[in-house]
Amino acid sequence: MAPLAKEFCKHPGEPQIDDDFNPIPAPAWALDKADVEFLGKLGASLEDAEYSRNLERLMELLYSLRFVYRRSKKATHEASGKRVESIIQKVKSFLWERCTNGEFANGDTSVLDLYEAFYRKLVLRDRSLPRPWVVPRGGTAFTAAVRVGHDDTGG
Repeated sequence: MAPLAKEFCKHPGEPQIDDDFNPIPAPAWALDKADVEFLGKLGASLEDAEYSRNLERLMELLYSLRFVYRRSKKATHEASGKRVESIIQKVKSFLWERCTNGEFANGDTSVLDLYEAFYRKLVLRDRSLPRPWVVPRGGTAFTAAVRVGHDDTGG
């Protein structure tokens, strides 16, 4: 997941310009400055190796924050919860885009191998941690999940 994490965490980046000197809009899944500042206030820097090399760690953080904010009665936590949910959706959209338009579409098995390694880590992770909500939605992700015995296949 390191290449995906590196790509995701590099946003927001410098504005890109096409051949006609028009700005190229950032992808819909790209984090904006407010997202990065929000995570920074919570002590999570996307420049740290922990998140820029491991997208699962970032998702663990986001789901933990969502758990806290959903159960809080504080009004300020409601807005923070919406921000966290927005960032989670951006990560999901990024992964969906990479899964459906990724290299595996051309018969490259390295992506399938990467998914297998990811699901193997989920299956073998510490049982005292909360169970992750990872539901494979593409053919490659589903195939990888089945091969390693990940039982939450989502039907």
